[in-house]
Amino acid sequence: MERLADMKRNRPDQYDQMGAIAHLSLGHYEAAKAAAKQLGRNVSAPADREA
Repeated sequence: MERLADMKRNRPDQYDQMGAIAHLSLGHYEAAKAAAKQLGRNVSAPADREA
């Protein structure tokens, strides 16, 4: 999901060509990540693991 979020930020034209499922999935992921952050959870992606 982090790679998809990166694509949305850095290559919006390519992201726009992705299907609705990818857009919905990223939306749910970002909402869950924001909710976890509000609860004080660490939401940073592990640097030592491939996504």
